Amino acid sequence: METIFFADYESREDNITYNDIIDGLNDELIKKKFIDENGEKLCDLNVVVHSTGGLVIRHWIWRYYNNRIAACPVKRLIMLAPANFGSPLAHRGKSFIGSLAKGRWKLGDLLETGRQILEGLELGSPYQWALAHKDLFVENPYYTADKIQTTILVGVEDYEGIRSWVNKPGTDGTVVIAGTSLDTVKFTLDFTQTSNGTPYQWNGINPPDEFGFGVLEELNHGSIVENIGRDDGGNAKSIDYLLVEALNIQSPDNFREFITKLENITESTYNHSTDKNKYQQFILHAIDDQGVSIRDYTVEFFCFLRQMRELVIALWQGKTFLMMSKN
Repeated sequence: METIFFADYESREDNITYNDIIDGLNDELIKKKFIDENGEKLCDLNVVVHSTGGLVIRHWIWRYYNNRIAACPVKRLIMLAPANFGSPLAHRGKSFIGSLAKGRWKLGDLLETGRQILEGLELGSPYQWALAHKDLFVENPYYTADKIQTTILVGVEDYEGIRSWVNKPGTDGTVVIAGTSLDTVKFTLDFTQTSNGTPYQWNGINPPDEFGFGVLEELNHGSIVENIGRDDGGNAKSIDYLLVEALNIQSPDNFREFITKLENITESTYNHSTDKNKYQQFILHAIDDQGVSIRDYTVEFFCFLRQMRELVIALWQGKTFLMMSKN
């Protein structure tokens, strides 16, 4: 017998942090007897998260199981439109208009919107940068077919009606589609280290990619959740069908086949959506020779050869690039 538990958390109080949320999550998992007091799993869990929940569950897994992933109860993880690398709307939530629209109407917390959570949700925030270095750019990744089978599903459509004013290219209305994926590469351009007469050095980290990533037609950031339970026709590309399939995968080899299926669905989505383009997300962090962040700098991109441009796109399409420059 399987039981479904629904979890929610308060995020609109300005004093709440991600640490508060994951500590509360851990306490509840102990109370529900999913894990014991030492964090050892008492059963296997399949976890489905949406939006900010992607950051929360990643933070919790890293915080409590980074060095003992075998003890983690999460067997399958499904992220629906996760904000893994932020949202262009997060900064608006901290504005006065954002407070009026989304703020709490409660004495003592009047118009609070959860400033610290929103800061972590801003595009390429320091919080996301730090978390990526803790759970993605690691020696032994755990979002793999034989550890935590991770599936990421996101829609390709914009919002309609009055909400359409927040739409931006390359998003599902709220999050950057390329930034929902965990497919990341880090490049470091170091001007402080020279060799063989070269005034700089490039270093790259490209962790193995072994998780499912699917971009779905006719869904946006909200409807990807709202449409769950509405498919009665057995559409193999529907959110219902893919959720059930992901939750019932039994072996690493079957999961790898599922990864390929999602890749094909993504290609089909963009082929059918002629007005939608694929985007990449670049997150840059410049520091000086003392390790202090540089806030004012200019970055220019040049494509010298069409063939080289096409090769780069073919190799890296859909990835999030974390780039660091040391001057």
